[in-house]
Amino acid sequence: APLAADGFCAPLSESDFTLAEAFRQAGYRTVGVTANFWLTPEMGMAQGFETWKVVSARPGAPKQYALGQQVVTEAIDQLGQVLDEPFFGFINLMDAHAPYDPEPGAARFSSEAYRRLPLVRARAARQGEGLYSGDIYSSGLYELVNLEGRMPEESVQQILVSLYDDEIGYVDAQLGRIVGFLQDRGRLDETILVVAGDHGEAFFSHGLVNHGIGVHEETLRVPMLVRYPPRVAPGRVEDRVELIDVFPTLLRLAGVRELVSEELRTDSFGIDLLDPAARKGGRAALAESYYNGWERKRVRPELLRTTRAVVLDGWKYIDVRDGPGEPELYDLREDPDEQNDLFGSTLGAAARDALLRELERLSSGRAATWRGPAELSPEQAERLRRLGYLEEK
Repeated sequence: APLAADGFCAPLSESDFTLAEAFRQAGYRTVGVTANFWLTPEMGMAQGFETWKVVSARPGAPKQYALGQQVVTEAIDQLGQVLDEPFFGFINLMDAHAPYDPEPGAARFSSEAYRRLPLVRARAARQGEGLYSGDIYSSGLYELVNLEGRMPEESVQQILVSLYDDEIGYVDAQLGRIVGFLQDRGRLDETILVVAGDHGEAFFSHGLVNHGIGVHEETLRVPMLVRYPPRVAPGRVEDRVELIDVFPTLLRLAGVRELVSEELRTDSFGIDLLDPAARKGGRAALAESYYNGWERKRVRPELLRTTRAVVLDGWKYIDVRDGPGEPELYDLREDPDEQNDLFGSTLGAAARDALLRELERLSSGRAATWRGPAELSPEQAERLRRLGYLEEK
């Protein structure tokens, strides 16, 4: 039977406080719509939401999750029912995610790569080798790179990146539908819009493809945009920020911070991104990647480990726990792609010591833990297995 995949199947505890709970406590209507079948009530993700919809893929669809067009259509319908009141909405799109298989009509950033795609697929079929056939999992490309440590030919790499770019273009068009809906209803400029990713993708950087393994910049750096004309001037924040900062930023920006309980508005959730003073003072950013137990048969043994990273003043230190490997140290100002490890260099000695102290302070010396697997229905387990999140035993 499929088994829960280590910490990644641990449900959110009822003792954890969500942003939706904070806004619900402040009197807002709360609506959530997602294509991600990780984000279910059984996983605790619906906490604080008055309405929570997990949109399923259409029967026979090539992807296991619903397309952005379906999700946004559902979101517009649900938001339309609460738009005349203060509301908090969460909309989660899965299109810019493996398998990279954009919908017909999505913007194509590399027509040459698309022209090559049939030839690559035909050659892969003749050779019986998993290069690329429309899905990095079923084609064997994932194992080719992450397990065997081999890189596909340049044309395959270009195709994969082009497909991902097309997915981003498709998502952008769906976001445009949400903006248009708010504009048509006269609510756009009085609605706070936050657009953020939850992870990047490793397109062969550091010998990997996809995400979920390690804490290098290609999987940590994500877009984050905030739009609210009454209080947010156009501009770009150059300081390092974190997704946990969305929590206090939205509470303060919406003017509801004092309407929720003290435990929900504690500054331990992050900082107000729009407060320049809060962003200063050498704040360190922390990231962590679990030991990926379900990857035992799909990645090289040296990648099965817990890694933690801390970034401060342009320096980044990566610590290794629960597995093989040595610490790493990078000067991101001079080496943003993390190609020159300075851990053993006298050049980075002072930065290394400071980062080690920050890492211990932020994590209290502990690696991530989990509470145990969630109870999954047969349908949920099958969906997760087909996306590679569960392993057969």
